Amino acid sequence: MFNLIPYQNKNKLFIFLNFFLILTFFYFVIDNSFYFFNKILFQDNNKHFYDLKMVHNSLVGLINNIDIYEIKYPFHENPKSAYPPYTFELLKNLGKLDWEVFLKYFIFFQILSFFLLFYYSYKLFPLEKIKYLYPIIYFFCLNFSIGLGGTVTGNIAVILYALLAVGFIQLFNKKTIFFNFVILIISLFKFYFLIFYFFPIFLYGFREIKKIIFFISLFILINYFYYVFQPELYLSWLEYVNIQTSRSNLNPWVGTDITQSLLSLSSIISSFFNIDYHLNSIMLNLFYFFTFSTTLFCVFFIYSPIFIKKKSKKIRLKLLSIAILAMHVVYPRLLPFDFFLIIPVYFFLVSEVIFSKNKNKNFGMKFILFFIFLCVQDSQIGLLSISLLFFIICFLEFKKKDPLSIIKS
Repeated sequence: MFNLIPYQNKNKLFIFLNFFLILTFFYFVIDNSFYFFNKILFQDNNKHFYDLKMVHNSLVGLINNIDIYEIKYPFHENPKSAYPPYTFELLKNLGKLDWEVFLKYFIFFQILSFFLLFYYSYKLFPLEKIKYLYPIIYFFCLNFSIGLGGTVTGNIAVILYALLAVGFIQLFNKKTIFFNFVILIISLFKFYFLIFYFFPIFLYGFREIKKIIFFISLFILINYFYYVFQPELYLSWLEYVNIQTSRSNLNPWVGTDITQSLLSLSSIISSFFNIDYHLNSIMLNLFYFFTFSTTLFCVFFIYSPIFIKKKSKKIRLKLLSIAILAMHVVYPRLLPFDFFLIIPVYFFLVSEVIFSKNKNKNFGMKFILFFIFLCVQDSQIGLLSISLLFFIICFLEFKKKDPLSIIKS
C-alpha cells in the first residue's frame, strides 16, 4: 500500500527511502492543509470562487446587453471571464439565478466532476497498490495546485476536465465519435482544447481524420454564425483574448507553459548581463508552434500504433499516457488547474518505465521523479516534473536506439 516506488528486492535502503518519501509528503500535506484553512478558507474570503463570480457577472451583463469583455488598464485589476460569447449566449439564462443559487449548482457539478476524475484514474490506470493513498496524492501534489485551484477558485476547468476524462475512457474503448463530441463541447468554453483532437489520430490512425474534420467544421460554423449575429461582441472577445494571452513577465494570466518559461529565462539572462532585452510575441509564438508541432509530430511517428504490431490494452494505455504527458509539456497557458488528468499518468509512467537495468539506478531515478512531483513546493513544479519525465523517456529511447522500448517493457 505504501510502496510508492515499485521494487523487487528487499533492500533496506529502498524501504527507508520509500518511508522517507511518504513521511516528507505527509509533512507537506499537513503544512498545506494548515495554510489552506488559515489563509484561504478563513482569512481570504474575497477570493473564494473568484473565477465563478466573473462568469456569473458576465451572464448578468449579457442579459443587460453590456459589453462583457470591455476592460481598462491596468488589465489585471479588472479581469473578465474569457469564455466565448456564444457560450455565454447559450447559458445566459443562468444569469437570472441569484449568486448563492448559482454557486450551489456549481458546487454540485464540481463534486460530481471529482467523482468522474477519480473514476477515470481508477478505471484506466493500475493504482491498486496506492488506491487509499491516491486521493491524498491527487489533491496535495504539484504544490497543492489541484487542492487549491480545483476547490475554492471556482474555475470551471474541473468540470471541463471531468468531461474530457470521461472522453478518454471512451476513446480508450475505441468510441472515437463520443470523444470527438466531448472535445467539441469543451472547446466551446476554451478553444485551445481543440488540440486534443490529436489523440484519436495518434491512437487509431489517419482514418479518424474525416470525423475530426466534421467536428472542427461544426466548431468553425458556430464561431462564424455568432460573428455574423453579434460582430461587435465577438470582436471585443477576440481583443480581450489577445490581451489575456499576450506574452509578458507582467501578465498574471499567461500561465507557466514552456513558452513562458523561455521568456522568464531570457529575462533572467538579460538582467544578469545588464541588457534590456525582451523576446517579442512573434518570436515566442514561433517558438511555441515549433515546439508544439515538433513534439507531437515526433511522438506520433515514433509511437503511433500504425508502426506497432501488438495492440494490447496495456500497450494502448502506455500510448495514451505518453500522449497525455507530451500534450502537457507543450500545453498552451498551463495553469495550476490544468493538471487534473496528469496525476495518474505520471504515477503510471514512472512506475512502468525501466530507467536502468541497474536496480539501484532505476530506483534512484524513480525516487527523484516522485520526490519532485510530490514534495517540491513551487509554482513551476508542474511543468518541471512532467517535462523532466518526458525528456528522460526521450533520452532513454534514443540511448537504447529502440524507439519502442518503453512500449515493449
